[in-house]
Amino acid sequence: MRKLVAALIVLRALTDFGKPFQPGSGFVVLGRLLHDPPWTTIVAPLFGLAMCVYAVGLWRGRAWAVPAGAAYAVWATLNVVLFPLREGVPARFAPWMYGVFAVPGIVVPWLAVWLAAKARR
Repeated sequence: MRKLVAALIVLRALTDFGKPFQPGSGFVVLGRLLHDPPWTTIVAPLFGLAMCVYAVGLWRGRAWAVPAGAAYAVWATLNVVLFPLREGVPARFAPWMYGVFAVPGIVVPWLAVWLAAKARR
């Protein structure tokens, strides 16, 4: 299960690598969607790289994956909770559709922390 979650984190990280090549894309920071070039061309790919490094640590059951995962889980939770409050759910999505995204967006990062901690026992 830990390796499956690590693979899912890599897949999520790939979206950050693609941001420089997607017109109109943005990077969410504390619930705020930022479209400025430094965020999409520099920060998003670096964040994607950090996520990949974390996923490798999770995959291999490294001790440092627990605090790295906790930091990522806090980041993801804040973004998922604050985004609809700061930006609003886009009109093309019903609130329940955001929930379909939001629940795994919070549960999976915390599951990864739990699995990483369990691997260290």
